[in-house]
Amino acid sequence: MFCLALGSTLTMTGRPASASDPVPVETPVWTGTGSCAAAACHGGRREPIGLKGSEYSFSEAYDPHSRAFSVLYNDRSLVIERNYRRLASLEAARPFEDDTCLRCHVHQGYDARTPWSRTPEFAVADGAGCEGCHGAAGKWLVPHMEYGWQGLSDRQKYEVFGMRPTKDLLARGQSCTECHVGLGSTDVNHDLIAAGHPRLNFEYGSQLAKLPKHWRVDDDKARHPDYEAKVWVLGQILTARASLDLLESRASRSIPDDSTSPWPEFAEYSCFSCHHELVQQGWASANATQLPKPGSLQWGTWSLPMAKVLGPLGPGLDADESGSTFGQLRELMSRPVPDAALVANRARAASDELGRLAESINGVRIGTGDVRNMLSAALKLDESSRPLDWDGAARRYLAIVALDKALADSDPSAPGRPDQSALGRLYKDLDLPLQVDRRGGIFDSPYRFDAERIKGDLRSLLSAHSNP
Repeated sequence: MFCLALGSTLTMTGRPASASDPVPVETPVWTGTGSCAAAACHGGRREPIGLKGSEYSFSEAYDPHSRAFSVLYNDRSLVIERNYRRLASLEAARPFEDDTCLRCHVHQGYDARTPWSRTPEFAVADGAGCEGCHGAAGKWLVPHMEYGWQGLSDRQKYEVFGMRPTKDLLARGQSCTECHVGLGSTDVNHDLIAAGHPRLNFEYGSQLAKLPKHWRVDDDKARHPDYEAKVWVLGQILTARASLDLLESRASRSIPDDSTSPWPEFAEYSCFSCHHELVQQGWASANATQLPKPGSLQWGTWSLPMAKVLGPLGPGLDADESGSTFGQLRELMSRPVPDAALVANRARAASDELGRLAESINGVRIGTGDVRNMLSAALKLDESSRPLDWDGAARRYLAIVALDKALADSDPSAPGRPDQSALGRLYKDLDLPLQVDRRGGIFDSPYRFDAERIKGDLRSLLSAHSNP
């Protein structure tokens, strides 16, 4: 009866909930990871650990999200808080009590002034727990253990109870971007970056690959035969869409006459638009003829979709085309003081366009031919509109790796796959962080970036790809 009674209140659509679906109207109630920890539920020590029944135990032991709160006690966090709040000493810094930090390091939208949104058992010390991905459990914790739950669709579970359909790659990625790219309330702006916080260069495919998993990737690939390609493509769109939503929020906050929000927000731009030597050298001098006008800011060097790689899957995404939605927005954002109201409107239009594209791509299988075409485009150098900077080179590398994995899944012996030794050289020359690196996997532009060496690496990869 549980399932029938619930179904009578819904309009059935026959498809899973996704990133663009409306969120539940009621205020979510967070119950904390302890509500998942019973040995009979997700806290058992079943072997192999991480599989069904031991998800909580696995995550507590291996998932870095569980340590998101505890890192707020380390020296770096104290320095960031001191700088950000302009405190007199480290002793006065308390990032572990600052809602600006807790909105990501505990859960999205955390607010110390709304204790009613958390049960008494909720503990901030659990960090970014199970509900950060699966949704606040106040409405679904009990029902998801009852008879009839398995008969509900993903859409029902989400719209009525607030449980996110994490098996859906689009919905899964959207939950990541809320913290790793940002929302209006979770905004790592230039002030925070200047205080010492890492910039948020999110890459869905790369981060998902490195994340210790309490589920089987083989199950993901059984549901999505184009898993590697789809994660990369959706990641491009989701990161861009979340960035546009954040841009809209930043622009809108700056419009009121009494606003204290900075505009333009410098976190929107390439760090190296400003932070470089006054005397051109290194990568700057190598691209001197193609550099933008001195003093101009380069917008969206990490967050915009790789339009030339996405090709036919994403027409109209090229920010270098003046007539496209993104081209118009880039032209606006390149001005010294962009019109905030116009930027907010254009960002919303572009975000809506990406939402429709994401839904479309999520519902179809990306074929091997499309993967080959995208891989070829990722390997080709086209600097007619902008020079090759570190952000662009790093994103190319990540695209090549993802698309190579997609080809390997379809046919491990397929001709035209990138030469692995050349791919290794590109990784080394980009100075990308190792998973065990003390930088914790942070993508950052090294000052010793050598554009000509990177171009040589890409040419070697393209040659091997074109002449298998």
